[in-house]
Amino acid sequence: MCEWVCLFLLSYAPWCPACQQFESEWVQFAYRSADYNVNVAKVDIAMQTSAYVCLTSLACGSCG
Repeated sequence: MCEWVCLFLLSYAPWCPACQQFESEWVQFAYRSADYNVNVAKVDIAMQTSAYVCLTSLACGSCG
């Protein structure tokens, strides 16, 4: 049987102004999500080499 896992993943770059502004909101969301058994994570795309992670971070258009 398959069990679903809910994960919210933030792809960010430390030098990105939009990412910097969103940081505090993301941290608050992470704390609140623990009550609902939801996993929250973030990936620093400046430190990752995965093309997939880098491409998904461009979806918002603010970091690209």
